[in-house]
Formats: sequence, C-alpha cells, structure tokens
Amino acid sequence: MSFFDICGLIAVSTFYALLVGKIDFLMRRGRRVVQLGKGKEGFGKHLERSFWLGMGLLTFFVVMAAFRIPYPGIGEPITLFGGTWSKITGFFLLNAAIVSFSFALAAFRDAFRHQSKKEEKKLAREFPKSYAAYLARTRKWFGPPKKD
Repeated sequence: MSFFDICGLIAVSTFYALLVGKIDFLMRRGRRVVQLGKGKEGFGKHLERSFWLGMGLLTFFVVMAAFRIPYPGIGEPITLFGGTWSKITGFFLLNAAIVSFSFALAAFRDAFRHQSKKEEKKLAREFPKSYAAYLARTRKWFGPPKKD
C-alpha cells in the first residue's frame, strides 16, 4: 500500500467522520437530518438521493484500489490514478476538498445559530408570556435547566 493509498483511505474516513459527527450533533438537538430528496420533485429528488450511491461508489473504488483487491469480473486490481503527478495533484485536491467540507460544516453551524434568532423573535411575538417563562427556566445553549 502506497502513501497515496493511505491518504485516500484517511480522506474517505475523515469525510465520513465529519458527516456522521455533524448528523449526530444535529440529531441530538432534535433536528431531522439526512432527508435527501424529501419535498422535491423530478430530477432534483433523484439527484439528491444519488448522493449515497455516489459516496458508496467512491468508497468502493478507493478501498479496492488501496488494498489492491481484484475487481469482480476483471480479475486484477485497478489503480485510480496512474502517474505520480496525478497522484500528487489528487492528494492536494482531496485535502482541499476535506478542508472546504470542514469549513462548510462550520458555516452551516453559524447559519443554524442565525436561524434560531429568527425563530426566537417569532416565538416571542406569538407567545409572549409562555415564551418568556420558558426563557426564564432554561439556558440558551448548554447546561442543565436553571434552578428556581
């Protein structure tokens, strides 16, 4: 197994760790996640649902190439990239993609916090007394409920 094979496996593992971590983070806060294609029609619905197929295929090819496992029906391992320069380019592009994905997850966190401010204002308008009582007994982000 070469350096680039190991980097590919680490990159795929890192992507899944970030994705699963973000899903877990949101689910623990009561958010419904992984709803690809829900509420969409036609091509958009199928495009979003194809995400999992694409990720499965990417993972399959990276693992097969890294461990030099013979592909079914072909009988011999296939490398994803042939030359050294393509491997070096792929290495940098892959790492740039993971860094970009990490920044995107962080940006979505900020967008969630921006959205919650809008929701808080709406709740204060629609339920002034009960929402004020709720705020008095709960913390904003973390920690146990406030003591009376």
